[in-house]
Amino acid sequence: MADSLTAVIAQKIRQDFIDGRRLPIGARLPSVRDLTRMYGVSISTIANALSLLEREGVVQKRHGSGCYVTDPADRATDGVSRPKLLGCVMRNAAAESVVRITAGIQHVAHKHGFHLLTASTDDDYDGEREQLSRMRDAGCQAIVLLPAIRTQGQLLKDYLTTEFREVPIVLVDIAYAEQQRSSVIFDNYRAGYAITEHLVGQGHRRIAFLDLNLPDGGLMHRSTRDRYLGYRDALAAAGLPYIPEDHWTLFHRFPSQWNSEEITSELLPFLTGWRRQPEDRPTAVIALEDLTAMHMLSLARELHIAVPDQLTVVGFDNLSVAQTFSPSFTTTAADFARAGEIATEMALREMLNPSVPHEVYVLPVPILHRVSMLQRAETGAMQPALS
Repeated sequence: MADSLTAVIAQKIRQDFIDGRRLPIGARLPSVRDLTRMYGVSISTIANALSLLEREGVVQKRHGSGCYVTDPADRATDGVSRPKLLGCVMRNAAAESVVRITAGIQHVAHKHGFHLLTASTDDDYDGEREQLSRMRDAGCQAIVLLPAIRTQGQLLKDYLTTEFREVPIVLVDIAYAEQQRSSVIFDNYRAGYAITEHLVGQGHRRIAFLDLNLPDGGLMHRSTRDRYLGYRDALAAAGLPYIPEDHWTLFHRFPSQWNSEEITSELLPFLTGWRRQPEDRPTAVIALEDLTAMHMLSLARELHIAVPDQLTVVGFDNLSVAQTFSPSFTTTAADFARAGEIATEMALREMLNPSVPHEVYVLPVPILHRVSMLQRAETGAMQPALS
């Protein structure tokens, strides 16, 4: 009798809310308590009826959220719903910032009942294209992409503008308007400006900027390019001249894959040149990110350069490996996990409504002033300060 009643109620719910698109795809059904009042049956009967509809692939349960109408295209002919797949393609899956972004993507994917397929491109443009093709062929309904760093030529003819248009692809962290996709980026211009302003406020009048490029130029690394513009504008606002010799460029494409020897060989010429210039030289360096800052500080000490007294170094990204590094240095606190969450929500929104216009979401990047062990002992401060 109970089974028969469950089937009857399941059919009533289907007729009243689902068949004929009475509720749109992705819409939430009334709560269990509301359905109980509507049909005059017990909570357990409603729960069993919803479970039956879920087995049929008509609705999807989301823990703590309710039941949602599924897309008929995702319902297999045998009545069993196909798993909902979300793709996640990252330029370097081992990097800490990427791990944080992926955690944000995973959180939202799980909340909406999606299985997450992940892949790494090792910062290779053609490899990225191949991974996106695999994701599409595997049935991913939307994809979040942290793009490989492009050359100028690749960006001008980016395959994202013409290929995979049937799949919502949202870019995160590194993106350009030329790619014609929705994106979540960080306000790295403001970060570069603010960190330069901070150094000027400490009394620095010559500040070197560590950049990244190819030997023949044309590397489109959005983060460093935006920070560089902020650096230039902050110098101008402070009435300080821009000195081309203080623009220190590392000519290597994939710094995330460097080993310690490669980073040392790239940084050594700058520091040895700095030592040979006892007067009128930079007293601070804005590094690519925390790892590069740590290597520069370690190498400076090996060369008997007093840090931070003779040379102050700042980084970006607040990597965990740098949080106990001595001497402590200023960095930024970008919320990578939040970027992953927002990008995933945007991708799922475009999946449900392909006609929505592309949008760019910009996340702030606060400056983080770390506190050294000595400073903690002297001042009693326990936490770094954000600004």
